[in-house]
Amino acid sequence: MSSQTPIIFYDISSTNETKAFSPNTWKTRLVLNYKGIPYETKWLAYPDIRPTLIEIGVTPVDSWRDGTPMYTCPTITVQSPSEPKLHLTDSTPIAEYLDANFAGPKVFPPGSKAAQHLFITHIQQHLFQNLRPLIIGITPNILDSRTREYYEPNRAGVYGCELKDLWPAGPEREARWQTVKKDFDAVAALYDKNEEGGGIYFIGSGPTYADIVLVAILLWTKAVPTDRDGPNVNIIWDIIKEWNNGKWVKMVDSFKDYLRVI
Repeated sequence: MSSQTPIIFYDISSTNETKAFSPNTWKTRLVLNYKGIPYETKWLAYPDIRPTLIEIGVTPVDSWRDGTPMYTCPTITVQSPSEPKLHLTDSTPIAEYLDANFAGPKVFPPGSKAAQHLFITHIQQHLFQNLRPLIIGITPNILDSRTREYYEPNRAGVYGCELKDLWPAGPEREARWQTVKKDFDAVAALYDKNEEGGGIYFIGSGPTYADIVLVAILLWTKAVPTDRDGPNVNIIWDIIKEWNNGKWVKMVDSFKDYLRVI
């Protein structure tokens, strides 16, 4: 497929300067940027995701607990003069499609896909799963009032509590941080076993999709301040960046050429 085939990339908007914040959509943006694939971003507020994706003919990726079809971002539309439009949803299938059909450096080098998927599953089941409630609890801080009115009851229904309870005070928050710290320590130990990657690449000496998944999570921690009305202190990143001898800062810095938001 021609590298000039335009991609429409549906991302979730926020009140941040660049709008980008979601770890799942950052995965797709990083793949597009790393491979040098031309694309156009269409920003969607949370309440607009479902009606917009239904309108363009996207198939739901899953169902919510109540059986309602789930429409989500990232979604891409691949447009070609000679082929019907193709809609893809979910970051990993999108990454696999882009890697197989577009030129540029491979995010799944030959022979690495199984190991990468095993690592990503570990990240999702442990580090991401334990970190996620903390950030979900303060995500309304980067949403406009209309989106907050949608987001807060929606996520409260998912977690079975008010969002403020996901960002607890005192010992309970500290206990959650200790769990997240253990997760990061375990991932750091894995990275240190790849001497060729200098401790910041999972396989070989350059970025792969496993690294993109982790960097997307780190960018998420930088995007959400703990206080909507006070100083814009991203305390989650301020804590994580000090762990593991600055490894996570070095990892994000290694992707500096691929962080553009267009």
